[in-house]
Amino acid sequence: MILRVILLHTSLWIHIYAKPPQKEDGAWTVGVFDRSSVMSRDGCFARLPIAHLVYNLIPPMGNIPSLLTFEEVVTVFHEFGHALQRMLTKQDDGLVSGVQGIVWDAVELSSLFMEKWCHHK
Repeated sequence: MILRVILLHTSLWIHIYAKPPQKEDGAWTVGVFDRSSVMSRDGCFARLPIAHLVYNLIPPMGNIPSLLTFEEVVTVFHEFGHALQRMLTKQDDGLVSGVQGIVWDAVELSSLFMEKWCHHK
């Protein structure tokens, strides 16, 4: 199942379920395009970012729903934090926008912030 979410004119593609023969552990966020004024079409406005989220969750089977463990819920929130950082950046230089070219602590800040929503009511 693949979803497309449009958030403030940026695109987020979400691949929720794993394909059993290729299932890998974990989840990840991939930047298809980072925000960049260099790569814009008209030279005036920055090209807006597009991100993919791959979650690798177990799909439902027949009438049995796909229920997430607490760790999977935390992973969903964590990776969504990375996607938000990619999509909501205001930096027009593609080499240092979103999660590109910045220190690792800054990359993890948004994702760890999102994780906190899982641990507190």
